[in-house]
Amino acid sequence: MIMDSKQKEAILKYWQKNGPSLLDHRLRKIYGLDEHSDWNEFRRMLVDYLGGIIEVDTLVKSRMSQPFTADCGGYDFEFKVKDYELTNDNTLEYHENDLYMIDDIFCVIDPSGTATLFDGIEYPLFDLQHLTSTELQKKYNSQLDINDLDEIFYELLDCVKETLYEEITMKYGVEIGGEVYIEEGKSQEFQSGLNENIGKIKKIMFT
Repeated sequence: MIMDSKQKEAILKYWQKNGPSLLDHRLRKIYGLDEHSDWNEFRRMLVDYLGGIIEVDTLVKSRMSQPFTADCGGYDFEFKVKDYELTNDNTLEYHENDLYMIDDIFCVIDPSGTATLFDGIEYPLFDLQHLTSTELQKKYNSQLDINDLDEIFYELLDCVKETLYEEITMKYGVEIGGEVYIEEGKSQEFQSGLNENIGKIKKIMFT
């Protein structure tokens, strides 16, 4: 479904009154819009409303320079984006030059964050990354095995993706796509800037 001019005018008035965002699901409910078929048009409207892609790039750079707080599925941690690329959105069947995506995202995660897992225990992320399942069992009476520890890495990535989606895509109309890389950081990096020589890089393809 393509939005008609009255719907677009109503959305612009709504944003003028309530602030621009794609997070507000009342928009779709009020105007009878379909989340999937209208999604790219929503994004394009938001980018235009914010002043075009150059202005949005400035806004995104400003937000990306600040820490993000991830709070999802029992995970609670901060992370910073060290680097990324803003490119044309090549995920579309027909490439549209006025839609954009963020690609090749490099993040550093604060190891002082925590994870409350299925066993009800709250673990520091540092311990989950550096202790073996045997060591965790001794320290926390944990029943985690190596497969659980591997799964935690992917859950952290999902949490980073979800947070970036809410903070960037939904507020600025720019999709998160391509690859994301995460590094273990040090707590002091979140007080005095980023350390360029941190840990082992891991990556996963966003799907």
